[in-house]
Amino acid sequence: MTKLENHGVCNVIKIVNVPHKESLELISTCDIVIGKILPDVGWFGKFELEGMALGKPVIAYVSDELYDKFKPPIFRTTPNTIENDISSLLADMDERERLSKEGLKYVKDNHDASKVTKLIQDCYEKLVKQ
Repeated sequence: MTKLENHGVCNVIKIVNVPHKESLELISTCDIVIGKILPDVGWFGKFELEGMALGKPVIAYVSDELYDKFKPPIFRTTPNTIENDISSLLADMDERERLSKEGLKYVKDNHDASKVTKLIQDCYEKLVKQ
């Protein structure tokens, strides 16, 4: 990412050890959200979900297994391709808009508090009946 910054392609804002409210404000100013790029993990978490909830396209590493199962609207990358992938995503406004819309829908459909609560309640009820 340093190369991209040095060539004036993008400005990187690192959001680390920042109060939650401030991190949301910073995310809202970004064109894209760069999430976790950890091949040992292969998934995304709260930071990436908050980016999607704010209508931002997210780029992160998602393993094939988890991607195939959950189909998150994330621009998939790897440590070896991250710089090219960021450049590609920044250049493709249509893809950014698609990811923004689908990301927001994904969060609403899969991470809405009332839906998650209902899912957990159903699981507990099944366990109690056993």
